[in-house]
Amino acid sequence: MADLTKYNISVAWFTLAQYVVQLTRETENAPATFRMTVKAIDTNNIGQGQKEIGYTFTDNIGVPYKIIAKTTTTIDVADVFRQGCPVGGKKGIVHKSAYKGFSIHLPAELLYRLHPIAQSNNNKFAMS
Repeated sequence: MADLTKYNISVAWFTLAQYVVQLTRETENAPATFRMTVKAIDTNNIGQGQKEIGYTFTDNIGVPYKIIAKTTTTIDVADVFRQGCPVGGKKGIVHKSAYKGFSIHLPAELLYRLHPIAQSNNNKFAMS
């Protein structure tokens, strides 16, 4: 029997991406990095408040950013797809997604709470 639980999201919680600041500029060899303040805004979310290095932050328009550092109130993210600054002051999702965190794809029921273009953008980055 196949273990289909590997396709379940283990952590996915909504936050407001506040006080987004750029830490480093993009270079040919390294993506830009940003810091933002995050706090769970819905206590019913899976794993609310959990954040670890290697998790993903998906901003309001569906662009994924890799979490590279964390404190109790902030996360530092890398713009691995080189899309620019995460959307600040809007709702985003901190998640360890499907396939034990190796996939950045999010299910539609989470993305519909973000901007209408989030589903399309997230699909684009998940396929790449």
